[in-house]
Amino acid sequence: MISTSTPYMVLQHSVFVAFTQVFAQQLPRQAQVKAVAPFGLCFNSDKIRACPSVDLVMDRPNGPVWRISDEDLMVQVQRGVTCLAVVNGGMQPRAATTLGARQLEENPVVFDLARSRLGFSTSSLRSHGLKCADLFNFVDA
Repeated sequence: MISTSTPYMVLQHSVFVAFTQVFAQQLPRQAQVKAVAPFGLCFNSDKIRACPSVDLVMDRPNGPVWRISDEDLMVQVQRGVTCLAVVNGGMQPRAATTLGARQLEENPVVFDLARSRLGFSTSSLRSHGLKCADLFNFVDA
């Protein structure tokens, strides 16, 4: 599911546990700090240089891959503390995975309602040195 009203990615409990365990293994253990609600995995910002990106692979042979960059996966919650921008949705969330606004930020998405299709860029605007505000004038819209 995709939600612009949900601030962060929400994962069903078992998916959340597996995802955060694998993600945590990619970063130095000594960088982990006590989690800050609503997040389950946080780090000392000074002890991590880069975070892994995550590839969402569409359920289709040779289907497209949506790469979620480290900037869209992490959020600074307080000075010196950065958390994985993913929350535990419990045992029965509305969907097993919900992409939130943080993950959609700076990622062009096209909703083709007539053909019931979704299109997306395979890279964030940030990777091109851009942001949505550079492309659209939301103030005068």
